[in-house]
Amino acid sequence: MIEIRLASIEDAEALALIKHEIVTSTDFYLRTPQDPRETTEDYKRKIIQKQQNDGLTIVAVENIDNTKIVGFLSFSRPTYQRINHTGSFGMGIKNSSETKELEQSCCHTL
Repeated sequence: MIEIRLASIEDAEALALIKHEIVTSTDFYLRTPQDPRETTEDYKRKIIQKQQNDGLTIVAVENIDNTKIVGFLSFSRPTYQRINHTGSFGMGIKNSSETKELEQSCCHTL
């Protein structure tokens, strides 16, 4: 079973691993394997920053103990008052038979 929930700081290591896995397995991602690899500490900072700045990171978690992250969606909004009604998001999902359903679930949750 897959659950969609807000990311917590405890998810940082798994997020760094899944992002690296996605970057090294496809040519259809903005980052390349040659770009600097994001670390667990980078993700901890990102999660905290997004929580403080009205952004969010959600994760798709698979299995009973909610520890295996299979996808994520991050949303950011600008801090400028005139355009903070806008935002941008990025998503990464492991290849599986449920990829399309996961993408739809993450977007719907956003």
